[in-house]
Amino acid sequence: MSPWKLYPPLKKRENFRFPWLAILLVYLVVIAIAVVIRALSWPDNKSVEVMFFLQSVVGPFLIITSGLCYAGMFRAVEDYYHDVKRQCVEWDRYYLKKFAHKHLVIAGCSTISPVDNLALQLLKLEGQFPLAPKTPLRIKMREDFEVTKSQYIFDQLITPLADKIRNHPETGVYYWLREGDNSTTEELYWVLDSHGLRIKNEITQLSECPDYGVLSAMIEESGNQWQFCRLFIIADLYNDEMVKSMESATAVFICKEYPVNEKPKPVYLYQPLTGDADLADSVPVYLTAEQTIIPKTLWYTGLAQTEKYPLFNALNECKAAADRIDLELAFGEYTAGYRWLALGIATDAVRYAQGAQLIAASEKGKPALTVLSAAQPAALKVPEGDYVAMPLLWSFPALVMVIIAFVFSWGVYFGVPEGWAVIIFIAIMLVITLVLGFLLTRLAVKSAENDVEYPQE
Repeated sequence: MSPWKLYPPLKKRENFRFPWLAILLVYLVVIAIAVVIRALSWPDNKSVEVMFFLQSVVGPFLIITSGLCYAGMFRAVEDYYHDVKRQCVEWDRYYLKKFAHKHLVIAGCSTISPVDNLALQLLKLEGQFPLAPKTPLRIKMREDFEVTKSQYIFDQLITPLADKIRNHPETGVYYWLREGDNSTTEELYWVLDSHGLRIKNEITQLSECPDYGVLSAMIEESGNQWQFCRLFIIADLYNDEMVKSMESATAVFICKEYPVNEKPKPVYLYQPLTGDADLADSVPVYLTAEQTIIPKTLWYTGLAQTEKYPLFNALNECKAAADRIDLELAFGEYTAGYRWLALGIATDAVRYAQGAQLIAASEKGKPALTVLSAAQPAALKVPEGDYVAMPLLWSFPALVMVIIAFVFSWGVYFGVPEGWAVIIFIAIMLVITLVLGFLLTRLAVKSAENDVEYPQE
């Protein structure tokens, strides 16, 4: 089941209006009838005394009040049902936000492509928006570098990140190089050594370019580790000059904690939306999680038409990410490295004070979204109940009133009751009333939880 689902918001209930006039009328009618009956049966030669009023007024009053307390138990079922249901919905939203607010920090990021200052140009802050097929497709090496192209790319990516990585020797290094082999791992070791970086863990070569599911897995994994650092290097290079995709390379240094005052400022990578979710339904829920402010720009790549237009429609309805940048339009035919290049460009956009950024990418018909922001989410407020009295609470005043009504009525109509009779009556009514209150309360809770699947953390 996709975590990006929410129970529809509950309609506001009309406030219950206590039927004061109807209840007052019941009291008046019943007491009036009791007075008439008692007056007709009162001995003619006997003057009216206190007992007359005790039998015709106070007795019926106590009996009616006891009945109303029991009626209140049944009436409380509906109120408590709606309160439990509302709390289920609010807890559902709370747990969704708690899940969505989990994040990692992009402590450093570097990108290489045939076009300089990609983020600035794509955001139209500097230069012209690159447009395929005019955009250069191949990364050119500097002539003074007497190394392989992969070594050159690794060096250009590592150089701006070296100081940050140096302080985290426990960093896990993962890389993907198109058409790479075992020798490229040695080349990466050589580059790291040339920068004085001693990585304790072995470098892991990935067999295929990872999708955003790896981000979700890292967020979950980081929750169980005190120090968590990962360096991902994605080098999408081509030996075939006929390929119409643009080469790119991206290095992202991701960690769990990051000094807020360190430069550059941290970029927070939030829980991505991944899997087989229906974008039309899941995107509004994803934005409802309020990970950060509403994203300003959407960067997307690899989306099929059946994914792109539901996504656009959902964003329009939510009035989010009005600026939308198609990487294939700018760079050429889709390639797997674009989704990591988008992550790098969006990180730059956040650091250029362009607000929160939304990235959408799809691989093998599985679209994914993630949000980047310079701001951490606000603290979540734990849902609270409305303190609606449950039916079981109503059982206590009902029990007290029915005992008072029984003892009083028996006393004024039949004389002082025997002690054993009072004890038996109290025992019977105690069991009946409390069991009834418990069953009605359980009925309200179970009905609410069945109508709204109770959220699990």
